[in-house]
Amino acid sequence: MTTRSERLRPGQVAGRIVTLIFLTLLTGVLVAALALPAVGGIGLTARNMIGNISFSDLPPELQEPPLAQRSVILAADGTELATFYYENRQSVPLSQVAPVMREAIVAIEDSRFYEHHGIDPQGILRALVKDTSVGGAAQGASTITQQYVRQALVEINAQNDNTAAARAATAKTLSRKLTEARYALALEQRLSKDQILEDYLNTVYFGSGAYGIAAAAQHYFSEDPSQLTLPQAALLAGVVNNPSSFDPILNPHDAMSRRNVVLQRMADLHYISQSEADAAKQAPLGLKVSAIPNGCATSRAPFFCQYVVDEILDNPVFGPTRTARTNLLLRGGLTISTTLDMRMQAAAQNAVNSVIPPDPTRNAGLAAAIDMVDPKTGAIKAMAVDRSFGAGFGQTEVNLAADLAHGGSSGRHAGSTFKIFVLASALQQGIPTGLTLVSPNRITIKKGAMTDCNGAPTSEWKVANAGDSEAGTFNMVQATALSVNTYFAQLETLTGLCKPIQVAEAMGVRQATGAPLDQVPSFVLGAEDVDPLTMAAAFATLANQGMYCKPFAITAVTRKIGETTSIIKVPQAECHQALDPSIANGVTALLRNVLAPGGTGAGLGIGRPAAGKTGTDDEYRNAWFSGYTPNLAASVWVGNPDSTTPMRAITVNGHYYREVFGATLPGPIWQKAMTEAVKGLPVQDFPPPPDSVMRGEPVTVPDVTGKDLQTAINTLQSLGLVVTVDPTQVNSTEPAGTVASTDPPAGSTLYVGNTIVIHVSNGISPSPTPSESPSASSSSSPPQTESPSPSPSPSPSSEPPIKIKPPKPPHG
Repeated sequence: MTTRSERLRPGQVAGRIVTLIFLTLLTGVLVAALALPAVGGIGLTARNMIGNISFSDLPPELQEPPLAQRSVILAADGTELATFYYENRQSVPLSQVAPVMREAIVAIEDSRFYEHHGIDPQGILRALVKDTSVGGAAQGASTITQQYVRQALVEINAQNDNTAAARAATAKTLSRKLTEARYALALEQRLSKDQILEDYLNTVYFGSGAYGIAAAAQHYFSEDPSQLTLPQAALLAGVVNNPSSFDPILNPHDAMSRRNVVLQRMADLHYISQSEADAAKQAPLGLKVSAIPNGCATSRAPFFCQYVVDEILDNPVFGPTRTARTNLLLRGGLTISTTLDMRMQAAAQNAVNSVIPPDPTRNAGLAAAIDMVDPKTGAIKAMAVDRSFGAGFGQTEVNLAADLAHGGSSGRHAGSTFKIFVLASALQQGIPTGLTLVSPNRITIKKGAMTDCNGAPTSEWKVANAGDSEAGTFNMVQATALSVNTYFAQLETLTGLCKPIQVAEAMGVRQATGAPLDQVPSFVLGAEDVDPLTMAAAFATLANQGMYCKPFAITAVTRKIGETTSIIKVPQAECHQALDPSIANGVTALLRNVLAPGGTGAGLGIGRPAAGKTGTDDEYRNAWFSGYTPNLAASVWVGNPDSTTPMRAITVNGHYYREVFGATLPGPIWQKAMTEAVKGLPVQDFPPPPDSVMRGEPVTVPDVTGKDLQTAINTLQSLGLVVTVDPTQVNSTEPAGTVASTDPPAGSTLYVGNTIVIHVSNGISPSPTPSESPSASSSSSPPQTESPSPSPSPSPSSEPPIKIKPPKPPHG
């Protein structure tokens, strides 16, 4: 049979002989550089040829080996949420690698590893002889140390996106071989053989996406590297030579043949006996493959996971550039601890999935998202979307629970949930909850009725209530419970447009794109594109008595490099007082009525003190419910992801809905999620607001006796009192048609929004009787119309109250 060497032309044979001689001499030069003093003869020649060999001359990546390792995201209780890697690797010390694995890799890759100084002249000579005889490329000439040097250089340059340098580290050139050999010699001056072997085993690629012995043992055998058996170790050692050809999953026959070569080599070197080798050769491959998840798609909380990833990729704390931050996440071996509460997350996910099933054929194409926030800290406790994470039918990669910077959309109109900012501004300005306004089904707010923060007049605005049943005369308590649009449009003209916007901004609200809020009259009805997390944090501010805490997801980040663990400082919780506590507690008192009988959220209670607000935009494209207890806040959004389809005449989960409101679908999601999530949390009540905030300054009833009826009405209405006229005239010494008396009488104390009755004289003097009391029908302390319980002593307000003159309510 004709061999390949017999087919070589004479010139080729001569060339290989020259190469053999040159590399043999080069090997001698390198060894001499290490072994001989740099004086005279071959030692001086060698040093001049390759330079002084010193560990300090090594590039940083070889002084501190840059092993790319997978990062992991953990929930608050340590539950693993996701792993990330370019290279699936988890470094382990050599002591945690089975001895038989160490022996197998040395036997097949570098049998003289413990004898040479980084390069092996005998190995090079042996490989070159084989190369010349068969006409193929030299195999087995590189030592384990050289292989490690090569892999480390590739790794660091890949991390730095230097693809040219990464390619140069594996180029088949003399200069690369010379550099690699030089580095190998220098490395062995500093590191022990076991240290080099450890780094090698943690670096080398074992195929099928597994880098390092720990990942390989787990991937192929679902086993710890310390527990590898002889057949398993031989199989893994054999893969290293050619991870594609010897992949035991894709090429089991070739992998088994290669394993048996390793076993025989171990026997030849007396690591094992021949009988042990023969027995191991008969063993099946015994694969027990475990897939190692990579990324958020397989996470138990994929949208929260994506939020955490975006936090890392966009924050300079984790690197100067996005590329550097990506490398840190995918190669840095980070352990990222987060705020996620697995019990609350399960409650949130179950709630969105059960009310609006992820199956598009059962949910009319709708989606739902919910965020839960700890009011005291801003920690995100849960983040759930009813669709699975992905690009397939019925899936989404848009984080509907977050803003644009965290993978979300550009936001959705928040509807009447924005009324809380006008309420807070009204109470700040001293407008009491007893303010009574005629609120018909439709009104027009005239052009220039308000100005924006730059002093520019607003345009004309036509406002309508959700239904004719909401038309009437309401005070602030009633209007909040029923969410009367025309009442709040008028209230906004009293507070002005700018101050409620400033309140919202102080409570962390901005558009989902990051842009400032639009300064438009419809602000009070939520004509702003926001996200659920932003709204959850705003409502959490009310739960926390006006203290706003910016939502955060990451509590700690550690990085392990070899045996060293370092801590990366992460942003701390950011809190500031956005509202005076008395104002926040006042808004809470109003919002508690939303969940009470007659409120828009009636029936959505959770068995403990809670407050909330419904919201629906005017096109029924978005529906919201945001609410809270003193120790947990949550916001729910429901709508069609395309943001154009109205939620009218639809069937969801077997139920027909003519129109979807905040209490229709978002409300039940909130109720279901919160009922489970608060279990285990202490039952707490909200602090009562001070009387001065809810009722305003007291009004002393003036004496209007004897005045004509219209003058008396105007006088009393100017004080913010609701005036009614008794249709039956009474005997009085006052002229007919004038005021005979009021009930309560002059000198009594009332509050804005309280009712006072005018009795009109018929001009007939009454016949006095001894038993008659001058004020028999009067009361100096009329019943209170507000439902919130006042506090006996007021709290200081964040700004002095502004006196206002409310519009006149109707006569009678």
